[in-house]
Amino acid sequence: LEGTVVGKKVVCEHTHLVNHEEIRRQHWKYQFVDVLVKTLPTGDTVRFRMASHWDIRYLYWQYRNNAGSEGMDDKVELLLPTEEGVFTTSIERQLSTARFAGFDMGLRTLADFHCATQDSFVSFFRVAFVHDKLTEGIVEAFFRMNFTVPDPWSTRVQRFMDELPAVLPGTDRAQVLLGPWLIKAMEIKDAWAREDEEAKIREEELRKHKEARAKELAALERKRLNNTVGAKAARMSKRKQLAAIRKERSRMEREQKLMEEEERVQREYEERVAREEAERRAVLEAKRARKFAIKRGGAKKEKKKAKSPKAKSPKAGRRGKAGGKDAAGGG
Repeated sequence: LEGTVVGKKVVCEHTHLVNHEEIRRQHWKYQFVDVLVKTLPTGDTVRFRMASHWDIRYLYWQYRNNAGSEGMDDKVELLLPTEEGVFTTSIERQLSTARFAGFDMGLRTLADFHCATQDSFVSFFRVAFVHDKLTEGIVEAFFRMNFTVPDPWSTRVQRFMDELPAVLPGTDRAQVLLGPWLIKAMEIKDAWAREDEEAKIREEELRKHKEARAKELAALERKRLNNTVGAKAARMSKRKQLAAIRKERSRMEREQKLMEEEERVQREYEERVAREEAERRAVLEAKRARKFAIKRGGAKKEKKKAKSPKAKSPKAGRRGKAGGKDAAGGG
């Protein structure tokens, strides 16, 4: 610590390297990736950022801190989906391979899983447990429900890293499809949440406004009843109050009409969105049915050709019989 004493204060001069992590940040170029974790079979998507040299234990810690109530479960398993299958990233037990010893307790990093591309999106699945058959069925059902691919990739559970792709996401079809799909799903959910919050705020403001106007009208009525002036003045005051009440009622009616118009526009918008979504799903189903029909028809034709050998033409047989008869008659 260097500095000079000025009165009773010490003026310090030092660098920004205040901890070990900052020192490493100055000397090493970190590769940061965006991690997306989707809970299966149903659940929310969690997004956070990690450096490729941080270990898997920190990945689990980040997920538990960002997942809310879902991160408080006793058992959490994260799977890395690829074309070759889903790879386990357990921090409790790891089988030994030719390159890794067993029971490494999550000391591997994202770079060991080949997730080291700067500013890329790497998708993970979160499940409660890992089972060779059940987990494979859950992952396959998720892909079939949300994606239409002509040649589905493998969904089997991989406990070894020998078949892990060289770069992730890279050109891996599973990672390339999952990243944008999960981001779009998160944006849609956030938009719905904002719309619900705005609707609640509007309802609360309208309720407060109605309560305030009701209190004002009640005060006017009490003032009218307590009026002790002469009959003429009372009649004038009553006419003014009635005019004020009529004016207020007309204003409230206009506001009510505006609110009804906004509700109608919102309802039409929601109906249009639902109709477009239904049309999109119908188009996807039609395309899927057409592809299935084309594949099925081609398979049936090939099967029929393979089973039925070339036979003689019936016309040729008739000609042969007729020639035989002519020959016999000529004889």
